[in-house]
Amino acid sequence: MADLDLNLERHIAASPQRVFEAWTRPQLLMQWWGPPGVTCPGALIDLRVGGPYAIANLTPKGTVWIRGEFEVIEPPTPDDPPHLSPPLLTRPLVP
Repeated sequence: MADLDLNLERHIAASPQRVFEAWTRPQLLMQWWGPPGVTCPGALIDLRVGGPYAIANLTPKGTVWIRGEFEVIEPPTPDDPPHLSPPLLTRPLVP
């Protein structure tokens, strides 16, 4: 399988630190994850390079897990302007 990069961009009315926490703290991720009709009943995030993540997606047809491993973690710094923040997480796309 060829390497595949996925880059998502969205403007959010929150500080870079708050967005980082929303992606990296399971209890916060479970509050907002998923499109309409999909909920997140569980999430595991081992926030370190090489650490695993697993995010449950409960759909009307059952539960689908998104799993992977963190390759790079770049928390925002106080010097990062909110509109020019670096990518918060780099993670592989797992088939």
